[in-house]
Amino acid sequence: MAPREEDEEQRQSLSSAPAGSGGGGAGSGVSVQLERLASYTGRPSLFGICATRKRAVIVLVLVVLFAITVAVATGLGNVTGWSWGDEQQQQPAESEVEGDLFTTDLPAENDEIYGPKQECDPRAPRPAKGTYEYAMLAANCGLGYDYKNSTSKDTPWNVVLYGKNWYVQTTHYLSGCPLGAGQCPHSPKCVFTRTTDLSVAKKGDVVMMFQHDHKLVDDLVRDRNARKKQYRVLYYREAFWTYPPRQSQAKYDFQMGVHWQSAIWNPDFAVSPSKLYGGLDGYGFNKVPSSIPFLKANERPYFAISIISHCNAWSKRDMYIAALTDVLGANRVHRYGQCGDRTLPPPPIKNAAKLIAKYKFYLSFENMIQDGYMTEKLLTVLAMPIVPVYYGSRSLPNITTTPSFIKASDYAYPQRLAKYLLYLDKNPEEYERYHAWRSDPKSIHPQFLEMLAMKSPGYYETQPIRVMDKDKPEAEKRRPNRAAVCCRLCDENHILWAKSQPRTFYDVPLHSQDVMREFFGRK
Repeated sequence: MAPREEDEEQRQSLSSAPAGSGGGGAGSGVSVQLERLASYTGRPSLFGICATRKRAVIVLVLVVLFAITVAVATGLGNVTGWSWGDEQQQQPAESEVEGDLFTTDLPAENDEIYGPKQECDPRAPRPAKGTYEYAMLAANCGLGYDYKNSTSKDTPWNVVLYGKNWYVQTTHYLSGCPLGAGQCPHSPKCVFTRTTDLSVAKKGDVVMMFQHDHKLVDDLVRDRNARKKQYRVLYYREAFWTYPPRQSQAKYDFQMGVHWQSAIWNPDFAVSPSKLYGGLDGYGFNKVPSSIPFLKANERPYFAISIISHCNAWSKRDMYIAALTDVLGANRVHRYGQCGDRTLPPPPIKNAAKLIAKYKFYLSFENMIQDGYMTEKLLTVLAMPIVPVYYGSRSLPNITTTPSFIKASDYAYPQRLAKYLLYLDKNPEEYERYHAWRSDPKSIHPQFLEMLAMKSPGYYETQPIRVMDKDKPEAEKRRPNRAAVCCRLCDENHILWAKSQPRTFYDVPLHSQDVMREFFGRK
């Protein structure tokens, strides 16, 4: 099993992101208009005006031209991701949000929604709060967030995605934020609107702006007509070069996105303790024997593996691996993916995982280097029976109480890291120290458990979204974990918690010359 490679998006400008069909339903509106226009041709009142055949032909030509104009406008709207005649999703009137959609509560104990009885099931026995066992349960099940008491369960609440860069791909697939009303199971009165209209943004309870649109916050700060009690959120999709300066970041209440310090963190980058211990198969500590064999150091036939398909990344990771290879030798560093010369086994994914388990080290290298930017490349690999060598952010959370991975940034230059890896290769007992945490049921750091309990949505947040989307076309289904964390913007209690968290302000990712100095040149 290899980390997902979504790196190609890094070097694409947001203006080149593929646009979708938009969310306004313009096609249905056009069909209604055409039906009405077509019906006019059979009305005596209209043809009474057209006293001659020539006039009738002129009228019909005008009707056809109007229809073509509507169709072209609709097509252009779909291409750009916006709906013709409805640039932002209109919020329903108060009378519309009082229908059955908002009066049906999710049953608290429904196996269709919540699945069979399991560790996260509220009906199952739970350890006492304050114990390590409860902290593990809370991290596995997302119990830090009280989803049952969302403030928009009974009270209308408006979340506005403000700015021109909220394309469909970003909104639906990456941020997970839904559009429209009734899209959040635990916050049924919450409405999400996408707009470029300042007058709409001023009325939002929460206004979230994309990192490229960060200057738009000034419009809200200056405008005296904006809501006095309004929360402003800055969304980071990736470690792009276009980064808000710190003074602009300070104008927002909190941040959401790819940095692990963010109050709302991208949940795709998080891995629960049950997955860290159990890998592909297990749930919880030693509950299910893994189908991926764990090999001792002297049983592993291979040294180091990398799986990279985005070549020449800004982090200079290809150059760093080449420098390691100069010391270790090409026979010790096996490179898979489009940037290497080896091919992974065919699916299923367990075939790749079984191959990875035969190596001692996995080169988990980020494509961009920025403080706090820690993607799935570390935790996903940590869940496999191999020692990650991580090349990326210097700032990382405390994950385990004993050593579990190696940080490239701890070494002055690649040659020193290579020599340390050779040392571990020749000293199996030292290498095994990096796996000791796997046999200790209390080795996950309490701070990491607390972070996951608050920032990683649990089964009872995500499963209702799966049920809600089960009959939708595949292209319209949301990513449940990302949709769940975005739905937390509907809960003022969680927003107040997020606003109270310590803030981290981010500088731009390291440029090539900075990477060379920081990772290659320190003697």
